[in-house]
Amino acid sequence: LPRGCGGEGRHPGAPSRGHDRDRIGSWGRPRPPLGARVLCLAGGGSGAESGQAGPPARAAGGPEELPEELAGGKWSPTPAAAPRPTAAQLQEMAELEALGYADGVRPAGELVSVTRYDPERAQPGLNFFVSGHACEAYLVDMQGTLVHRWSHPFDGLGGLFPDLDVAPDAAGRDKWRRAELLDDGGILAIHEGIGMVRLDRESRLLWAYPGKTHHDLQVMPDGRIWTLAREALIIPRLDPDAICMDDYLVELSPDGQELQRISVLECLENGGADDLLARMKHEKELFHTNSIEVLDGRIADRVPAFAEGNLLISLRHLDALAVIDPRQRRLVWSLTGGFAAQHDPKILANGNL
Repeated sequence: LPRGCGGEGRHPGAPSRGHDRDRIGSWGRPRPPLGARVLCLAGGGSGAESGQAGPPARAAGGPEELPEELAGGKWSPTPAAAPRPTAAQLQEMAELEALGYADGVRPAGELVSVTRYDPERAQPGLNFFVSGHACEAYLVDMQGTLVHRWSHPFDGLGGLFPDLDVAPDAAGRDKWRRAELLDDGGILAIHEGIGMVRLDRESRLLWAYPGKTHHDLQVMPDGRIWTLAREALIIPRLDPDAICMDDYLVELSPDGQELQRISVLECLENGGADDLLARMKHEKELFHTNSIEVLDGRIADRVPAFAEGNLLISLRHLDALAVIDPRQRRLVWSLTGGFAAQHDPKILANGNL
């Protein structure tokens, strides 16, 4: 990974923004009683870190005054809660989440299936791929003969995702963006921006996850699944009035239960990635994250950020690659320059990217 060890690559070493020393309060001079010390530990403050002098203003509906033993401490402000979206903003969120790709159609020619096969120049084996116009996936041999087919129609509001209000013209209704063939002959398939389904080898539905998944997924040896999701929302620290769309790194159990959901924006903020955040030029869709790969640690001796279990993602709108530590929920490495609007980065056998 010649360019990932320096130059335009980065290895953030600063503490996360959420734990910045100048934002952590400490308690006053007299040793507080045990109850106050428990509050101190829960808030993360200890020692002599600096904070905002003086107690905060009393919140509406709160106590009239602070206990004497707490009033002399140093305080950090509590962020205000995000305002409730208006009806118009909720509509804008729904439209943003339903945004898909422009479709182009041209009449099919007379040639079908495999038109030329050179065994000396093609890798042998079976080929798995999804349809571009239907909720179907196919397994074919090198001559184009169909070996197996999976299919499950999207049944709308009363079908796969009854808890989601899926628009009739939503881009992910009528085809799968990505599918993964499993060892038992079943598949996982992504309805772009809507959710994920698992089918058995006979196309019977095993479960459906309504998590607004998109673009990519990876199945771990123990059956856990990492995928991408997105959500349109108001992020007051970016703009208290604007709707934007954040991406999420989602871990699912083998039976489709959500184990964790990690905001890409928060990972960049926690990693001190101000240079990447400054690249957010798309005011609606912040990142357009388009791939996720769970790293196996094969080059961690050369680039420690590529430790086993970390996540390599592609941030298309930032023209950037990033590695996220999901345990710390922070960016630990990134790379820009020499490419733009990239897709599907992979670590090769020789360690190159």
